[in-house]
Amino acid sequence: MPTKASVHLISVVVCSGEHRLDCGRGIYVFMKALILLATLKREGLTNTLTLSEFLAEKMEAAKIEVDIVRLAGLNILPGTCSDMGEGDEWPQVLKQIMAADILIFATPIWWNNLSSLMQRVVERLDELQEAFGAGEKGRRHRCHRRFGRSPERDRRTR
Repeated sequence: MPTKASVHLISVVVCSGEHRLDCGRGIYVFMKALILLATLKREGLTNTLTLSEFLAEKMEAAKIEVDIVRLAGLNILPGTCSDMGEGDEWPQVLKQIMAADILIFATPIWWNNLSSLMQRVVERLDELQEAFGAGEKGRRHRCHRRFGRSPERDRRTR
């Protein structure tokens, strides 16, 4: 009986860590990882979830704290700003991203493409990438500060 082949992309981004403790014998680093799970299923077992949980177990064994955020259960509005206004749950995810030392993108692959949820994450990170690229850590950039837009006014999609 033929088996279905599954292809998944798990990308890892290591951010600068601030979770350190000096115990007198040197510096011991405690890291926090965040897995953004972009399976399209809101609940139940998926191959990408299984791989993410496996990775999380291995990381936890190495004393890395791991959280998995299932994006399908969240209302992440389309757009390229950090906050698209009322009902947008992306700002809470972004706070978790900013608190993580390691960021992992876990997505199924169809037709050589990432899932639509992961594409939305990439689009929503656009403003943050522009701000870091311009050396403006922690500031609102293109959507709010530079053009004076409010999240309510900037509800457009590409």
